[in-house]
Amino acid sequence: NCDLKFKYPDAIRFGEAAVQADRRSPEAYARLGTSLLRLGRAREARRYLDASFEADPFNLFVGNMLTLIDAFEDFAVLESRHFTLMIHNDERDILGPQILDLSEQAYMELTTRYPYLPESGRILLEAYNDPDDFAVRVAGVPHLGLLGVSFGDVLAFNTPRNMDVPYNWARTLWHELVHSLTIGVAEYNLPRW
Repeated sequence: NCDLKFKYPDAIRFGEAAVQADRRSPEAYARLGTSLLRLGRAREARRYLDASFEADPFNLFVGNMLTLIDAFEDFAVLESRHFTLMIHNDERDILGPQILDLSEQAYMELTTRYPYLPESGRILLEAYNDPDDFAVRVAGVPHLGLLGVSFGDVLAFNTPRNMDVPYNWARTLWHELVHSLTIGVAEYNLPRW
């Protein structure tokens, strides 16, 4: 199972084959939609998650992910040279530029050790100020308790607004960026946790 081994590009290929083999399988649509979402392809993911939910409206994970995709309407998209940032509109102007500045600084330093450039030329950053949105993004269910996660060329992390205790978002971002670059260099062939 490629998605359980964090090999999301392979999971997409197998998901597409599964959907072709059984166009009535809600699980095939859900797995493909989830894998697409992991790699930041929310519009494509929506199509497959909708098909899965239509066939199985009791799938909590799929329902949660569809609700999250709907919430993306409240997010702004900002860009820098190597990054695209999705951040809630409430935090766009204050935290957005700081995140992009730190990301570029980290990228310049880290790529001397891990020389990786994403296929698209950019890494997608998703900054969440709602703990349940972040948890659904990462695992499909709320109340997860993680600070950040890297899916490869996509990383998601909490903003301070999301936390009940003092929290260094910059440290989490830097940490997840290291994961993104090492995963990229290893082409997803890297053991994780």
